Amino acid sequence: VVTSFLYMYQSTDFTTLKAVNYNRKSSEDEDRQMLSVVSQIDEAKRISEFYKLQPFVAVFQESKSAKAEFNRPEFA
Repeated sequence: VVTSFLYMYQSTDFTTLKAVNYNRKSSEDEDRQMLSVVSQIDEAKRISEFYKLQPFVAVFQESKSAKAEFNRPEFA
C-alpha cells in the first residue's frame, strides 16, 4: 500500500489539480485559535503561490461555532 501511494504521489503533477480552500475560526475558542480567517486565507494563497499551484476554484470560510451536531448548513 505504501509503495503504491508513493508511486501515485511521485507521478502526480500537483500544479494541474483544482483546489478549494476551507478556513474556520471557532467563535467559542478565541484563546486557542492561532490565525484569523483572513490570515488563514492569506497564508493559504502564499503557500499556493510558493508551490506554483493553480488558483483556488472556491474559498470557504466559517467563523462561528459548530459544536452542536449537524450545525454546518454550508455542507448540507
